Amino acid sequence: MNEDPPIEESTPEESTSGASDTVVPSSSDNADLGQSGKLTGTVLGGRFELRSEIGRGGMGAIYLARDLEAEDESASLVAVKVLLQQIGEEEQSRNRFLLEARAVSSLAHPGVVKVKEYSITSDGMPYIVMDFLPGKTLDKLLAEGAFDIEAMLDLVIQICDAIGHAHRRNVIHRDMKPGNIIVVEEEDGTIRPVLVDFGLAKIFSQTGSLSMHLTQTGQIFGSPPYMSPEQCQGLKITPATDIYSLGCILYEAVTGDAPFTGDNPLTVIFQHIHDQPRSFAGSQEEELLEKAIFRALAKESGDRFESILDLRNELARCKDAMIWRKENPDDQLEIFLKQADLNDAQLGLNHSQLKHYEYLANNGFVSAQLEMAVLYRDGIFVEKDGARALEWCLKAASQGYVEAMTEAGAMFFFEQVVPVDHDKAFYWTYKAAQEGSPYSMSLLGYFYEQGFGAEKDIDQAIVWYEKAAALEDIEAQKALGNFHRYGIGFPESFSQALNWYRRAAEQGDSDSQNVIAAWLYDDAVEGNRSFEEAFRWAGLAAEGGQVVSMRLLAYMHEDGLGTTASAEEAVRWMTAAADNGDTQALLWLARGFTEGEHGLEIDLKKANRYFRMAADLGDLEAHLEMALVYLFGAGVARNYATAARWLKPVAEDGHPYAIYLLSTLYRDGNGVRQDEAEYLRLLEEAAEGGLAAAQFELGSYLFDSGKVEEARNLWEHARDQGSEEAADRLNELQ
Repeated sequence: MNEDPPIEESTPEESTSGASDTVVPSSSDNADLGQSGKLTGTVLGGRFELRSEIGRGGMGAIYLARDLEAEDESASLVAVKVLLQQIGEEEQSRNRFLLEARAVSSLAHPGVVKVKEYSITSDGMPYIVMDFLPGKTLDKLLAEGAFDIEAMLDLVIQICDAIGHAHRRNVIHRDMKPGNIIVVEEEDGTIRPVLVDFGLAKIFSQTGSLSMHLTQTGQIFGSPPYMSPEQCQGLKITPATDIYSLGCILYEAVTGDAPFTGDNPLTVIFQHIHDQPRSFAGSQEEELLEKAIFRALAKESGDRFESILDLRNELARCKDAMIWRKENPDDQLEIFLKQADLNDAQLGLNHSQLKHYEYLANNGFVSAQLEMAVLYRDGIFVEKDGARALEWCLKAASQGYVEAMTEAGAMFFFEQVVPVDHDKAFYWTYKAAQEGSPYSMSLLGYFYEQGFGAEKDIDQAIVWYEKAAALEDIEAQKALGNFHRYGIGFPESFSQALNWYRRAAEQGDSDSQNVIAAWLYDDAVEGNRSFEEAFRWAGLAAEGGQVVSMRLLAYMHEDGLGTTASAEEAVRWMTAAADNGDTQALLWLARGFTEGEHGLEIDLKKANRYFRMAADLGDLEAHLEMALVYLFGAGVARNYATAARWLKPVAEDGHPYAIYLLSTLYRDGNGVRQDEAEYLRLLEEAAEGGLAAAQFELGSYLFDSGKVEEARNLWEHARDQGSEEAADRLNELQ
């Protein structure tokens, strides 16, 4: 079996392996790590001996190390990134580290540094073991003037390929900058850029606002010259963030300076959000390049290239235009552009990149074969073709490539590109599980649990779930939590379930964090109620996008449970939940603005806006509130027809009060055609539903019709529910 081309080694002095860091440190930076080289001689994980410090930054230090288990001494050099202990001791950072490192370690591309191992020491110090790379960082090469413009574009095109590989696996770099790109020279003289520090910025980012980048210690997480506007504002990060940062790198490579500069980071951040970069184009071909760079630098992420692939293709076009200009100095560039458009239509801009992957795949490189499978599976560069995707995947799987065996099992099970075949899914998943794939072990447990490809066998499901869970597979840990929770294969035990959910939560799984927060808040695990711990887990889950935990944080801030009471924080978190479509949060805010609760001032316009948002999401309680708004003219003109429209779906769902209100509209002919029969039908339904007002009114109708005993019976039911009117009428009968 052919392995992927190895990443070469060199002496420590020639390599950085990501030593350049993201952080602009404060004066107290690296206090816990102390002086340079403090950890020299330490053996991490019983395997990696730290030999010498070769780089240092705000996030930590880079050490040259030896893999003591390596069979070949010449191949034993690795680079180990040790993260700041003072950060590593924070549980929030530990969780992010494990979750993000897991995602990054799954990347397999010549343009991405390979993460060999990651862990946290017993005293809370996270570390990442990577391939040791030769070469220099891009910022140093740019300072040396190492590239002409065509060579630079070719380099960035390769970088786009590497980023594209990550984006297709839902991994975002988040800290693209020249210092995180190491340029390696191959034996044949060609150069290859390799990206380092994938996702590390996320490990230490904070949610909410600009505090994502400016911490209380004065540190800045992120690199201000290359940060996107959304990063600067603490907004959601998407693949478009990497496109923006790469646009900054391109701009600097072309002009010699970053698009925005200033005396301090805040000035640069302000410029990213509000200012436009200076134009640099002095020729038609430069105008073409400037247009591409400025599109990558668009303030709104939706105005940038739709994908890194689109940016790659446009840069290839710019490079070809520059080469064409050198060969045709007297012709107008429009001639090239028209011909290029024709060629693009005939061949597609993706042809060359597809051929590159195909060449490697045909020469037996298993990761390239799997990449070809992904391209055909997702329709990248080519039309979607399930048969070709499966063909390439099985080529790699048949050579024992564990990732391909895992993918083959998933293809046959999830109906991604081929019809579901549980037997084949089981076959490949079992092989991958035997080779140590935690994901496949977990999936195999699910197969046994559900009886897919094998007879249902809870004992075997537990065996494989436990194997996967021991390797920190999150889904397996959650599955075992559910087994204990519902008494599947074990005695029912919330405390045991809580232990497994904690294992998953400690790795950063927001679903588990959300469950734990709710359990501890509600005392679901008897005797384990802890508002302080519930608050901590809810904070982590909310950061992961869990709206239930956002709402839970609001309740806890309002009542001072597990934290200091703060109406302002309660409103902030409830607003965050509402912004994510949580109808209970929308109703909480709407009623707050209606009644002046939760520290909010009465504002019927805002209240109605929140009621309508919840109603538009299908919440029937909000439908009823909207009906009341129009029935009584609360902040709007009274409109019975609109009230009836809001009432009908609630009434159809059996809500007695809505049924009663709708009956009164039919009684009086307000907003609907007056209809006594429909009025009585609805009134009887509301009375049977136990609504005192409906029981009293129906009793009055029957009394007027001479049906005294039936009226008496209804009034007695209404009186028992506290109706004073019904009590008065009953007294009159005596």
